[in-house]
Amino acid sequence: MATTATGSDLTEQHRRAQLALRSAFMRELVRLWPLINLDDLDETAAEWIGVVTDLILAYRTQSVDKALSYYDSFRRAETGRPLPNRGNYRSLAVPNLASIKTSLLVTGPFGVKSRIGKGINPRTAKAKALVDVSGAASRHVLNGGRQLVTEAVAKDKVALGFARVTDADPCAFCAMLASRGPVYRSRESAGTRRVAGESELHRYHDHCACQVEAVYSKDAEWPGRAREFEQLWKDSTKGKRDALKAFREAYEAQRKSK
Repeated sequence: MATTATGSDLTEQHRRAQLALRSAFMRELVRLWPLINLDDLDETAAEWIGVVTDLILAYRTQSVDKALSYYDSFRRAETGRPLPNRGNYRSLAVPNLASIKTSLLVTGPFGVKSRIGKGINPRTAKAKALVDVSGAASRHVLNGGRQLVTEAVAKDKVALGFARVTDADPCAFCAMLASRGPVYRSRESAGTRRVAGESELHRYHDHCACQVEAVYSKDAEWPGRAREFEQLWKDSTKGKRDALKAFREAYEAQRKSK
């Protein structure tokens, strides 16, 4: 959450830079897709996973570097002070190789096999699987920068917390998380709903365009449409037992009306 115009501009520039990085990654990912051979799926899958994992790690490093540069600039704009020992922060964003390879296996080779098993034409099955692969793989790339910022906030002694920054038209899940506004350290330590051991506030779905912004003042404006989403949450969930469902229905209805 920025208190300065410069900080707000830096966050938007960073969000766009990360999306541009994702686009560059996607172009290379598509060029590697022919490595999956429908006539020899099992044998070619292992090679493809290895090559794409390396590609993800290379672009993930770029995502981390861009995020570190952004965080330092944002901190200077908001506090007037640079990030101390900046080089030490890069090691905070450690990739989970097992998670990356599992995602590629499930969305790629297994996804192709599953569709073929349901009677879908093999070429069509492969084309549809690429959509799933691109979403999962690009999530792992962008998670590098996201992880860097959230971990940097935890390490930064003057940061109060972080806020989720969506694009102009996020999905209902991301809008819901943005509606919670800034996540302060005290709130993190108190705990939130957890999925597979991970705080829901740190989750990003495939194809997600969200980023993270540090919070240095409780008086800062919420980024993007977060305040709008907060009001929609209050209006749509009052008295409802399934608040998330109620919010999703209200949000989707709002999107359709525009």
